[in-house]
Amino acid sequence: MADPGTSSSIGDHMTSTIDGDRNPTETTRFFTHNPPRERQQAPMSPTTRYLCGAAYRSERFADGVIAELIDDGHRAVVPTIGYDLEPILRHCYHARHLWLLQNALVSAILLVGFFAATWSTVLLAGIAFLTNFLSPPAERADRSTAYLVLGGLALAALVWTIGPPLLVLLGLSSGTPPDTSAPSELTTSYWPVLWWLIGLGLSVLAVVALARATVLRIFTRDLAPGARHEPPEVTNPAILRRMKTVAIAQHGNVVLHSGYDPFLGSGHVVRAWSVAMELKQDRGPDGHRPTVTGPVAVDPVALNRHVKRRLAALGSVELPAHERMTGLVLRDQVVASGAQWRNYPLIDAGGRQPFSHASPQAVEAIIRAPQPSVRHFLRASVGADIREATGNAGDVIMPAEYQNVVVSTFTHIAVEGGMLYVESVSTVLGPIREKFLDLDQHVASDGTWWESFREALRLFGAAILTAPVRLVRTVVRAIGANRRMTRADRETEQLPRYDFGARAEVRQLASASRPVTYLQRLDAEKYSKLMERRVSEAVLGYLADQGIDTSEYEARMNVFNNHGVFIRGDNHGPAAAGPGATALLDNGGGKRKAKSNDAGGR
Repeated sequence: MADPGTSSSIGDHMTSTIDGDRNPTETTRFFTHNPPRERQQAPMSPTTRYLCGAAYRSERFADGVIAELIDDGHRAVVPTIGYDLEPILRHCYHARHLWLLQNALVSAILLVGFFAATWSTVLLAGIAFLTNFLSPPAERADRSTAYLVLGGLALAALVWTIGPPLLVLLGLSSGTPPDTSAPSELTTSYWPVLWWLIGLGLSVLAVVALARATVLRIFTRDLAPGARHEPPEVTNPAILRRMKTVAIAQHGNVVLHSGYDPFLGSGHVVRAWSVAMELKQDRGPDGHRPTVTGPVAVDPVALNRHVKRRLAALGSVELPAHERMTGLVLRDQVVASGAQWRNYPLIDAGGRQPFSHASPQAVEAIIRAPQPSVRHFLRASVGADIREATGNAGDVIMPAEYQNVVVSTFTHIAVEGGMLYVESVSTVLGPIREKFLDLDQHVASDGTWWESFREALRLFGAAILTAPVRLVRTVVRAIGANRRMTRADRETEQLPRYDFGARAEVRQLASASRPVTYLQRLDAEKYSKLMERRVSEAVLGYLADQGIDTSEYEARMNVFNNHGVFIRGDNHGPAAAGPGATALLDNGGGKRKAKSNDAGGR
């Protein structure tokens, strides 16, 4: 057997694995699981902090993260950029327990009230409905404590006013004989109804306030900027094993996706272009083609590495500090559909787990052999944030602001059939939603309880109306989680085909689908164009150095980069620009000559 480090032996090996004749030991050398990493005590990144806090703001987000990463222990994990999944998962479980406790206590209060004081419980539900109906959603509410208190007092006064007449009418409509003392008796019996109403309301308010106080303590202590802390503990052994797998897989370079979208976690596609051109030698100094015909050999791996170096130069330390592209991350990504199973090289047959890491030899083999179902992308990502404006003396004029818009460019380069194919896809992931970015607005102080009371007043109506439904939903999901994990184990063992692909990405679950301000949109456009331009110029420079005719590539990129043609001076002939454009010239003799341009004028 040839040396496994050579490209020929790797290519042969990959072909044999697809045909089903493979040695698992050999495959492991090319596709592996990342080695375990020690948990770092460094402060969490801003993105990690905000995603940890999102679990306490949205029960749906916490459930979504757990369902994606834990419920199916054989599902692939999308590699992360700028955040850590393990503390996020731990806080999601802690938030789920907190939500479960709050909903269980509120439901128990309502249940006791329904049997002990039915009318008081009904009135409490009515007050909760009115409070929730008259107020905006909790995540958008920004009302003062005085306003909330006055609204509550007004509702209580309304109930006090219409309560006795309502009870009298109910008593008259019940078919009982008229009694002149009935109004007096009903008014007297109204006092127990009122006291039960106040007691039930205060009990619910106390439960919600305690839950909010716990959350605020986590925000101001554990998730404070620069804080170093141990994330909440998880005791379930099965969950811990899966959590360790997720923590390792997030640092990989293999992406197995489920469904249509191969760019999970990168947002929506904003620009995409591709170029296919003949690899032919350039004209000589005299303008004539060389006598040697046929395509020019180009190493796609060397071209990929050249493009990667040119992209890295955008953030080079050789540039002035204010000119560097901050937050630039370059990564090789091996992308494939996760709907595979038996004898597929990217699946570990022993553990029935997707491999998360492709070795450099495997990446090079995939680049050189673009025909298989797996594809290589060079991903360049940058966030329009963490940049401060400083003066000549080094003083900060404008502090860094966490805008958190992520722009990514995926570049695929292939050489096939004597032709070069270059594909670029630019994506934009919107910022983390506003309701998850309020961590830094909370400051640890003696007023934490007062702030908890304010939040409890704001969430009072929603807590009463949704507690029973949320409690049932959480219990059903918790029971179903074990069933889903068992079913995944059984199906991966028995079925000949199983979808190991990831369905979602954690950061994208908490983010807006698009930029939310026009400046964020402009930033996204700027960074995508800068990276696309650098990619196209890097390819052009490499081809020119190899003595390859680049006229076709230049013509096409002129259209893609500039979206048009600029004509300087007088034009005495037809001009055609853009894909499929045609210009006609009448030479005066009744004959017309057509000049077309499939790529664009120059």
